[in-house]
Amino acid sequence: RWPVFAMLPAGFLLLGIQGISELIKRIAFLRGLIPDPTGRHVAKSAEQELAEFIAEERGIGDAASAAPSSARSP
Repeated sequence: RWPVFAMLPAGFLLLGIQGISELIKRIAFLRGLIPDPTGRHVAKSAEQELAEFIAEERGIGDAASAAPSSARSP
């Protein structure tokens, strides 16, 4: 029985350490020292990669400004 009783305080200790770690990360984010720790890191879609490639080939600096030809006004 004693291993079970020993694991209970150890679990709470580890949970407390995790809480302190999360608090440190949140404070660092609010100070602007690290990127958003909760943000999703999604890879670029094939369309975004193609648009950036075409923009680089045409010499356009920003891929966001490279809209499809059907979306441009005449």
